[in-house]
Amino acid sequence: VLLRSTGGGEAGAPVDARVVAAWDALIALLGPVPWPDVEVRVVDGLDSLAISLPGMILVHPDLCDQPLRLSWLYLVHELAHQWLGGLTVIRADASVVESLVDVLALRIVTGVLGEAAAAPVLATHRRGLGSGPPDVRDRSATVLAQWDRDRGLGVTRWARAEVDAGRTALERTGRRHALDIGDRERWA
Repeated sequence: VLLRSTGGGEAGAPVDARVVAAWDALIALLGPVPWPDVEVRVVDGLDSLAISLPGMILVHPDLCDQPLRLSWLYLVHELAHQWLGGLTVIRADASVVESLVDVLALRIVTGVLGEAAAAPVLATHRRGLGSGPPDVRDRSATVLAQWDRDRGLGVTRWARAEVDAGRTALERTGRRHALDIGDRERWA
């Protein structure tokens, strides 16, 4: 399945029309990615359910067997990584990076499906507060705090500024922008 850097794409397993709408919403928010297309490909043997690389998202077959609402949420998260991790290199604790991408993806999901779409995602993060390893608890705590604070608007503004800096760095130097997000004041 291909998603075009200028918007639109093909719907078909594992990408449904909602994923294409989310892709278009990300492009409207953050601008196009600097590669022509993003290919979504199902691959056996991945260590995770999905991974995003510049211009490609690899999906484990097990993700395709998940309920549609879960699989497309994973894909929206990985699509957001085309900008945050693809266009920019993020130097930070993985749980912080993933939580910020979760919040951005949640903003996009609620924009496509409405506020009610946030409920199952937020419920998952509430469960994460009380169980799992510390990185899961930290990730959940960050997502819930950002969502409760301003529905992710601060993270969205931060992402837009960092992506603009990344695009400028790529145009000027040919290298991806590296950012350090240890200073929570920048995105909180």
